[in-house]
Amino acid sequence: MLQRTYLLILLLPIFASCDSISDCEDGNTVVTTINRTTEPFHSINLNGSFEVILKPGTDRSILIEADSNLHKHIETAVKRDELMISSENCINPSSPVKIYITSPEIRSLEVNGSGSIISSQLLSTNDEGLLELNIDGSGLIDLEVYTKMIKADIDGSGQIKLHGNTDGQVITLDGSGKYDAFNLKAKETVADLSGSGNID
Repeated sequence: MLQRTYLLILLLPIFASCDSISDCEDGNTVVTTINRTTEPFHSINLNGSFEVILKPGTDRSILIEADSNLHKHIETAVKRDELMISSENCINPSSPVKIYITSPEIRSLEVNGSGSIISSQLLSTNDEGLLELNIDGSGLIDLEVYTKMIKADIDGSGQIKLHGNTDGQVITLDGSGKYDAFNLKAKETVADLSGSGNID
């Protein structure tokens, strides 16, 4: 009897996990692109497993590519000049949700979870020249940059990959993450590594 009770206790989290998965809304495979209106922002905070494609431009815009029935669950809101991206409810898209963002200025990028922020075009910062990059989780930030100073922080197994030019960079890595700046020209580098992570 004791063994059966113990087995039941072990199985309860599995049942709970199955229930949470069944609560997710599946994508209907009809992928559409919707333009979101936005207030001015200079920073991005990404929560979830979305893929953000960042592009410099004179105007700010947000285009979301996702299953048509899932758009209503994807939240974009600006708070204190920071664009917050998240999912209101659990979703299971048929293909990766892609968010195309255009902005004339970027001061900081943050990824919480397994999402990614990618830019294949040169990003320049404001007059102060500071670009802050933060990852908490297994996310990815992949950028081409031209800035005076980079401050990067990775907590977890995430990866920051940079190429371009900067005067200096300050790197904090806690966990098994990776900071790949092999193709970034920097005059000065300060690094603080804790854990099994890697800095190139």
